[in-house]
Amino acid sequence: MRGYVEMNRGRGFTLIELLVVIAIIAILAAILFPVFVKARENAYANKCLAHGRQLGQAMMMYLDDNDDRYPSQADPQEFAKFADWKWDYTIAGHTWSGVGVNGLNELKYIQLRKYVKSQDIWVCPYPSGWYGMKYAYVYKCSWFFCAGLGPTGYPDTAFRYQAGDEDIGDRKPGVGRKIADVLGRDKTRFGRPAAASKKVFACCYSLGPDYRIQLWTGGPVATPYFAHGEGTIYVYVDGHAKWQETGCGWAPVRYTNHNIDRPHPHGISL
Repeated sequence: MRGYVEMNRGRGFTLIELLVVIAIIAILAAILFPVFVKARENAYANKCLAHGRQLGQAMMMYLDDNDDRYPSQADPQEFAKFADWKWDYTIAGHTWSGVGVNGLNELKYIQLRKYVKSQDIWVCPYPSGWYGMKYAYVYKCSWFFCAGLGPTGYPDTAFRYQAGDEDIGDRKPGVGRKIADVLGRDKTRFGRPAAASKKVFACCYSLGPDYRIQLWTGGPVATPYFAHGEGTIYVYVDGHAKWQETGCGWAPVRYTNHNIDRPHPHGISL
């Protein structure tokens, strides 16, 4: 009996047994890896959601201090204060030189600066892809604001007056609208003015497959780009923020009756 026990103590795994164990580990890893990736993405999305809530509160404080009027476009004198703030960045062989404070990041540096406690909220915690890295590292602001001074495809949703608006009093291009004006102009999918809880003013940069904007690309048109899963974080006029699926434009699916608010066909890219 003693010799039998000693003999079994010295017996190791056979090659087949080792291969079976390795195969089991590989299968478990293949099953668990997507779970870990999803958990990581959810953590980043939740952090960006917290950033969006802080941004919403900052805008609410700005509105309280400015008679419910959204930020107007900064004037040249305000931009001139940041003339020495320049930086360069390269993405996939394309270099932006002398980037600084401009219309795509002015709210970060000018209008909302004093209302934000942590400057971390301006950059997505997980910038990826062409647009994600461009807005995070070139403009140093991952948020797309519905100001409407460019060809957004949603002229009725802008929080600033546009070229072509009736030029009466302060209704001039670049001047911030009042909350009531923003909500009154919005075309919901039912044709009624939107409530503040239904009206987006900013989103972590996201583009569906039909968003053929050329003005601000400065590089290849690489859509669709969704910041978080199949959507992104949207911030609303009443200050709350939430994740929603992005449609074929920048807005959430079925946001308005615009044809690019339809659900996007998966896998389509320009």
